[in-house]
Amino acid sequence: MKAELKPAMIAVAACAHALDALYAELAEHVGPETLAQWEQTRRGGRSAEIAGVLELSANADVDEWRPRLRKLFEALRNPAIHPKAKARRLLSHPVLPTNVPLEYAIYCVEAVEESVDLLLAVLSTCVAAPRAAVATWANDARGVVDQLVASRAAKLGLSE
Repeated sequence: MKAELKPAMIAVAACAHALDALYAELAEHVGPETLAQWEQTRRGGRSAEIAGVLELSANADVDEWRPRLRKLFEALRNPAIHPKAKARRLLSHPVLPTNVPLEYAIYCVEAVEESVDLLLAVLSTCVAAPRAAVATWANDARGVVDQLVASRAAKLGLSE
């Protein structure tokens, strides 16, 4: 478990930072119709801002990503990047039959897999179904995204 903790924290944070960087890239090309709409979107935190830009950037239903983005940012990234020092109760480990401190329960291989899967799903959708405002960006990014997806598939034994 101890060997899993720090690499999992780093990988989860990296996925969140990559989505944050994607947000910055796409936000240069899209924007809501009014400032009031943007302010409404921003009230939901960083995950809501990212979902808002994704909605404006891709011809896709972003609603399925919203809870996953919220979990990635609020439950995983924020505690890793902005930890609070306070005592917490033990939690069940997602795989092992034991109770562990919070950090060992949430920063595990399964959390990394969920984070990477979300990142690749978002990237794949953005390049496969871009709105007109980000079509050039999508075309430029397609090769790298395809390589990332193929690499992940190969590691999982899913390549043809």
